[in-house]
Amino acid sequence: MELTNYQILLLFAVGGLVAIIGPLVISRLLRPNRPNEEKLTTYECGEDPTGT
Repeated sequence: MELTNYQILLLFAVGGLVAIIGPLVISRLLRPNRPNEEKLTTYECGEDPTGT
């Protein structure tokens, strides 16, 4: 099967997208997800947040 220039370009673009998006998706699936109240609070230079 002979590939045209456009098919080669398409394969290169799809490969590039897989190389960029693939690791992001894999890391999102493998990362731990343990939210708690302390992590979700606003950080203010070591001080406890006050007000809204």
